[in-house]
Amino acid sequence: MTQEYECHNPECDLGGTADVGQFTGGRTEEIAWLRKPLDHSREPKEGVDFGEGICPNCGVKGKKAGV
Repeated sequence: MTQEYECHNPECDLGGTADVGQFTGGRTEEIAWLRKPLDHSREPKEGVDFGEGICPNCGVKGKKAGV
């Protein structure tokens, strides 16, 4: 069974205004490179910028759904 996560970042457009965004898995390194700010002074780090539980849309660490 795939783990579901919730994104509680109010600035993320994954969910609606009153809805919590939900996703499975997490952000890939490729998406982190594409969505990172124009400041390329550091490379994305696994567990911080991408990986399991990182929102693929905004890059904020999500919470496990149902916990």
